[in-house]
Amino acid sequence: MPAPPKPERRGPKPPKPIKRSSKPIPRGKRPARVRQTARGRDKKSLQALFSHVIRARDRICQITPHRHDAMLRNYLDACHLLPKGAYPSIEFHTENAVAGCRSCHIWMTAHPTLWLCWVIRRLGTEGYQHLVEFSREVKPETRAEIRARLEAML
Repeated sequence: MPAPPKPERRGPKPPKPIKRSSKPIPRGKRPARVRQTARGRDKKSLQALFSHVIRARDRICQITPHRHDAMLRNYLDACHLLPKGAYPSIEFHTENAVAGCRSCHIWMTAHPTLWLCWVIRRLGTEGYQHLVEFSREVKPETRAEIRARLEAML
């Protein structure tokens, strides 16, 4: 019995038209980029000052101090013990931060349960509870007060 004939080979399918919900913006009429506000620049400079204070205080990675040499001192970050997003009232308080090398900081941020265990082991249960209660009781500070307090620590 002879084999059935092969179907004719067809070329590639034509591309489908792009369905747009609105007309594309012409090149010359793009909206202007949003620039950083003065408030954003001020917060960024406060964060840099806060990191500088923490690095000057600790000088080596506090998360795993025995694993790193002096070469990594240039790559220290200010690691918040309680997250800034959940506890914004103590974002710029030095009791809520330790210096950590970049690799430890990234790893611990990716593993929040291990980070919480490390924080409780470092502070103790009472110290951790005290820090949480302190975050609820602390009075709000203006940016000028925060800057003055941090500059006094240098």
